[in-house]
Amino acid sequence: VDICFFGDSITYLMEPSVYYKKFGNCINRGICGDSVHIMNKRFEADVLQLKPRVCVMMGGINNTWCLDETVDENGNPSEERLNTELQVVKNAYIDILERAKEQGQKMILCSVMPVTHQIAHADMRNKVVLKINAIIKELCKKYNIPYVDYHSAIACSDGLTLKDGLSDDGLHPHYKGYIEMAKVLTPVLEEAFA
Repeated sequence: VDICFFGDSITYLMEPSVYYKKFGNCINRGICGDSVHIMNKRFEADVLQLKPRVCVMMGGINNTWCLDETVDENGNPSEERLNTELQVVKNAYIDILERAKEQGQKMILCSVMPVTHQIAHADMRNKVVLKINAIIKELCKKYNIPYVDYHSAIACSDGLTLKDGLSDDGLHPHYKGYIEMAKVLTPVLEEAFA
């Protein structure tokens, strides 16, 4: 295995061989609905046992859904619930990165992507996505691994919302979205395989 794509439904719905076949044998280990702490539980079986040359990981959007039930009249989630969920995300990423380090597994972490206003509580969710991305970016610096910034490439000028024309449902990219993602990831993979 050359590349293991590890993530949630955004990963699951992508066909790696369409965009990344030049890098060799790519496998998809995306599972719909997975949150980062669930991905942590399957990291051993879905990534480490396969010993890919590189693991490309993206996860975190599904950790935002639990905040919906706490949103107040101003569109803000409960501060306590938000902080708890951000810590869950951070702890799961740290656990994954520590085990990858122990096993000598090369990792590439990707930013969580924004959503459009088709999605409930989009403004709140997109602000939380920025907080999750800040955590991921910080951990990439700490562990000296590449950070792939999909978010900047596919967000509107507001820096928050997914650009029009990249998704049918406001969350999952269609082929145009995956093409934009590939433009950002491909140079990082080229460097990783150099």
